[in-house]
Amino acid sequence: MSSFRCIISAPCEATETLKNDATYKKRFRFITLCSLNDMQKKNVILQRFGHSPFIEDALAESGGETRELHQLIENIDYLQSLERVKAKLEFTDA
Repeated sequence: MSSFRCIISAPCEATETLKNDATYKKRFRFITLCSLNDMQKKNVILQRFGHSPFIEDALAESGGETRELHQLIENIDYLQSLERVKAKLEFTDA
């Protein structure tokens, strides 16, 4: 069984604040906060949005895996929505 359970994406500043918060430490003492590496971020994105050339391109366009996970998700979600709107507009023009 894998020890991986859940990913909570938060900006680095928020993570540092949580690490020093007494209430957080008391309630969630068994949770370890750690940063995801670039490959883990990519895997989360591919799991969330599916593996396709569009997602690969969107990931590269969004700054690759070097950005924070929540930023990548927001950017790719936006690009995916934009593509859906463009497709609907093209359909209505035809």
